[in-house]
Amino acid sequence: MARVVRNPAFVQEWASENGPIWQQEAGTMGMAAIIAAAPVDSGLLASSGEITPIFDDSGQPAVRMALRAHYTAYVDQGTGLFGKYARKITSATGKTMTWMSGPDRIFAKSTRGQPGQRFFRRGLESVFGRVDEHRWGD
Repeated sequence: MARVVRNPAFVQEWASENGPIWQQEAGTMGMAAIIAAAPVDSGLLASSGEITPIFDDSGQPAVRMALRAHYTAYVDQGTGLFGKYARKITSATGKTMTWMSGPDRIFAKSTRGQPGQRFFRRGLESVFGRVDEHRWGD
């Protein structure tokens, strides 16, 4: 999830007149950049985009952008050794885990996980130059 806030150097009158226009343009440009930077597999990430115009705590217009696919945070931030807790992924029951990788079935007691692809940050930096990121669940 990302949030874009208008530069506070602009005067308050500008915010009340043009805030909704800015929110719409910033949201559309930001979401397009995030989707362009997102990895493509089934297309669920790209189709789950949501743009919400909001106002921050000081009353300034802002935009919240989120991809609502249930696995977005894992792809963006990483899992296992590369994730928040930096440890291998193991089975909850202690048994062997199994999954398909192409035509092959893989069996393992543990796995390292996957590094985060940081497509949210890359997409927003390409449009806005700088990002103050508020990660999902932090």
